[in-house]
Amino acid sequence: MHSIPVTAAITGSGKYGLRLHRRFPGVTEQVIASCREQLHAVLAAGRGEVLLLSTELFAAYDDEDMQLLRELLLAHTDSVRVLAYVRSPQSSLESMLQERVKAAARVDAAALVGRVRQNYANLQRNFADSLEVINFHEAQGHPSGLVGFFFSQLGLLDADIRGLKFSSSNKRISMEAFQLMSAINQRFPWGHKQATVERQPHDLDSLIQLPGQPFQLEGFVGSDVYQACMEEAAWLESCLGFRFPETSRRSPGPLWQEDTLLALQNAISAIPQQQLRRYCEEYLDRESALLAASRPDTAAKLTAIARCLA
Repeated sequence: MHSIPVTAAITGSGKYGLRLHRRFPGVTEQVIASCREQLHAVLAAGRGEVLLLSTELFAAYDDEDMQLLRELLLAHTDSVRVLAYVRSPQSSLESMLQERVKAAARVDAAALVGRVRQNYANLQRNFADSLEVINFHEAQGHPSGLVGFFFSQLGLLDADIRGLKFSSSNKRISMEAFQLMSAINQRFPWGHKQATVERQPHDLDSLIQLPGQPFQLEGFVGSDVYQACMEEAAWLESCLGFRFPETSRRSPGPLWQEDTLLALQNAISAIPQQQLRRYCEEYLDRESALLAASRPDTAAKLTAIARCLA
């Protein structure tokens, strides 16, 4: 992924959520200068036939920065191809929510609706002559997955792609993990001016492997968020000429089943910040109170785990 070096080089700043001052305290200007120097050196050297730049962040650039990127690339290459995976708004929104909660940020589903449409429009407006849109969901069916399909679009032979080994570290988190992480981030978000806990992205990674019900947008079907996503999908389909997979009603089971409860204490105990672990006690006590009447056994186990964390 080239989000940080290319964006720093193009914008000369930490725009688009890079937060360079937090990532590289005290040496931000040196980092930006180094990124800019390296990008220009790669483009000027011209030792290969293809330069591959890979990041989702390019699609979020404003017109000024996208034109700067376009002009820089065209000045050093014979041609530019922009390959863009487009996934359904529902699938994209669920992915964005999970990535943000892992990054210690507060999440708001409604505020993220429309990002797929916006990013496509950004690319279409600035790279219409070189934009190639790919159906994300069809590309997933490639024998080597999304990366294999991408390589096939670049001209690699299927036999060569099959010889490559791909791994995935972006596993869908459970609903229990998402709700607990969201509650922690809401109370102690990363980068907040009045933060009382020093947070870092992925400092709740011990919760990612917490088993439980599959993550999905809570109350998604029938909600305003659902309707907005369907309207966004219809607009995209009319522009792109392909259809996204049909959404279906998914009915996960009740939260806090036995497999989750068995793993919960160890997952929370591995959180490095003591204040966050203490907040988990409060969260479990609240969950226990909500379940006391309908599921007293589960409520008692949640309370017991909270006491063990004390």
